[in-house]
Amino acid sequence: MRTSRIGRAALALTAIAALAAAAMTGAAAPSSARTLSAKPGEKLAYSVTRLSAPAGKVTLRMTNKDDIAHNVALRGKKLAKPHLGKVVGAGKVSTVAVTLPAGTYTFYCSVFGHEASGMRGTLTVTR
Repeated sequence: MRTSRIGRAALALTAIAALAAAAMTGAAAPSSARTLSAKPGEKLAYSVTRLSAPAGKVTLRMTNKDDIAHNVALRGKKLAKPHLGKVVGAGKVSTVAVTLPAGTYTFYCSVFGHEASGMRGTLTVTR
């Protein structure tokens, strides 16, 4: 019985030390990453139109599998301004990372005319 208490105490101290080390090094909390891609052949479409993630830091990573430039951007009523990923060419990745409260957001391509032509989707963030 004494060994199990010592083992639990050692485990708790290890966890505390790891948290302290992360705080001292500025390590970020884990993010909720979601991936999508620009669909080749369907010039103005993503591979998905619906995504979901838990509240907190959310990262959208869009791989451009198309031969024209695209990006991923995010907007919503709970955001002060849209967040834009870099516009990238074929084979490159556009990323947007934002800390989000629960709610509904729109991810879209901010290249002129792409969203209006259908390159958008809904991100649902839950508690």
